[in-house]
Amino acid sequence: MVKVSVSGGIAVFEPLGMHKLWTLRRRIEVPLASIRAVRKYPNVTLGWWKGWRVPGTHVPGLIVAGTFYRDGQRTFWDVTRRKLTIVVELSDGFYDQLIVDVADPRATVEMLQSAIRSPAA
Repeated sequence: MVKVSVSGGIAVFEPLGMHKLWTLRRRIEVPLASIRAVRKYPNVTLGWWKGWRVPGTHVPGLIVAGTFYRDGQRTFWDVTRRKLTIVVELSDGFYDQLIVDVADPRATVEMLQSAIRSPAA
């Protein structure tokens, strides 16, 4: 699971607990101006091929965590509970997408969308 917060025009994504180990990331900071879109994604699949994993963890059907390369895209995954998943589409950054599970997808999507609309907050 990932904790998401917004401060000073930056969205911060922090893997919690053992997810730090599985993803090999402590946090990802993204300027709000780089977020193109954010949405809930409850139908994400945790199947076999997510791309070339460097670094991270993938146990098909259970967990996808870490950085994956596929079709020229770099995606950060941290998903164990697919019904709680959101997707954040990015531009001009290290990642093209963040696909993560969060405690409350609806509230997190609303928070990020609100922050994108008024980045000075």
